[in-house]
Amino acid sequence: LMFFERQGRNIRMLDADASLVTDITLPEGSRIQNVLPVNPYTHLIELRDRYALMSFEEDGRCLLRAVDTPTNIPKNLLCSRNVEIASNKQPLHIIASDQYYAITSNGFPMTFSAGEVNVSKREQDSSHDDVHSNKPYQYAHPHLNSLILDSGHIVRAMPHWRIPAKAIHEDISPDDYVGVLEIVDPLNENDSISSALNAWEKLFGDQTDESLRLEFGKDDFDMSKLDDPKIGKVDPANTPHVGGSTWAGGTGGYNTAGLGGVGGPFRLDAGHDVHQLPQNAKDAVPEHIRRKAREIAKSEYKKRLHEIDMSEHDAKMYNALYGRIEKQSRILRSVIDSLEAKAKERQWIRHQTNGDLDDAKLVEGITGERTIYRRRIDQKPDESAEQNKPKRIRFCFDVSGSMYRFNGYDQRLQRSLESALLVMESLHGKHSKIIYDIVGHSGESEKVSFVKLNNSPSNENSRLKVLKKMLLHSQFCMSGDSTLECMQLSADEISKEDSDERFVVVVSDANFDRFLLFYKTS
Repeated sequence: LMFFERQGRNIRMLDADASLVTDITLPEGSRIQNVLPVNPYTHLIELRDRYALMSFEEDGRCLLRAVDTPTNIPKNLLCSRNVEIASNKQPLHIIASDQYYAITSNGFPMTFSAGEVNVSKREQDSSHDDVHSNKPYQYAHPHLNSLILDSGHIVRAMPHWRIPAKAIHEDISPDDYVGVLEIVDPLNENDSISSALNAWEKLFGDQTDESLRLEFGKDDFDMSKLDDPKIGKVDPANTPHVGGSTWAGGTGGYNTAGLGGVGGPFRLDAGHDVHQLPQNAKDAVPEHIRRKAREIAKSEYKKRLHEIDMSEHDAKMYNALYGRIEKQSRILRSVIDSLEAKAKERQWIRHQTNGDLDDAKLVEGITGERTIYRRRIDQKPDESAEQNKPKRIRFCFDVSGSMYRFNGYDQRLQRSLESALLVMESLHGKHSKIIYDIVGHSGESEKVSFVKLNNSPSNENSRLKVLKKMLLHSQFCMSGDSTLECMQLSADEISKEDSDERFVVVVSDANFDRFLLFYKTS
């Protein structure tokens, strides 16, 4: 923390971690306007008629360097920050000013050498005509009303009389404005934006061919429409149905399988925009309707599981999924193969009577020693050495209802299934190095087994059935979350197993803030 006396020459620095207080007095005649921290050891000081750079040296000295500045250098600096940007190897120093939208520099004041300073001049006389500017006023401490974010955006509170004309809405009287927040983006990061877009498309794919989906919140609901839960009729034309209680796959309705409604037995996404009833409508569903809906869901779930077990292989569906992860699977398998090859790498054996000359034994060769050669051979395993055990991994995938519910917006469930397929494909036949199992977690259970230990799917059909069961569970399970319970249970279980190394990999879309859960680093 730093405290300074405005129009004075005293600075007090407080290091709470070290319980250290440092008092600094500037030379006679100095009148401090503001102090801008550049880094923990360098500070730019704005004086009444000049600038100075204060630095703390390694030998304990505090130096005050004069800064050569042109006459048009900005005054009334507000705050500053170093910002990392993709297009620069070095951080960019950004300063907020009263006269300019932004001031940026690649060198000074981070370095003591001369540097280029770029400014974005603020428009003059841009305030609205109706705003009373005949009595301009400032905030008590303007420096406290500006801040620079990690992204480089400058956020500044502007007083009423400085509201620009373009910020005044034509239907709102200027007198109704107390002030505005001005946000300035001083970075021209076209390359960074393009890179971010490419990274997004690489992660989520090009979705330009997919239909955009909207969600509509419905505040009104009619609980008199609640009746016995049912699956609903199937519409051959797949017409969007909203708010009814007849069709399966509708949204914002009652009693039937669909999305966004209440009283239905399970989720059913027909690909339409979702009309979502509020949470208090769900809370108002009577308990006897909830129980009956759950019974229908369990019955239908068992029926669908049996159908999956008895189904024939769908090569077209499998190839469509595998095509999305084929490249990543090859890369991962090659990494595992390289680890196996490294373990079997041939070793240099020294003290041989023939082979390549061993440079380390040249002196012995001069004296007549014969064992001055070395050869590469396959090293025989040391029977007395401890044998390496395979690494143990448990993959915990989120198969909760929210994965199915919001899959239409960001394909979270689809990506999760693709990741599970990547695991099964890449680790097939690698049980000597890695053994794994796959479990799911949801509001129904903290552990739903999909791939058992030492019984991984051996062919495409069995792998596809695993994915179908993961999808099915997220469709029929109860609402809720058991991410933390799954993590704890998995860690406890595999910690008891005898393995070389043990890992738990967890995938979850849980909103921990909603449950007042926060992570901390140790």
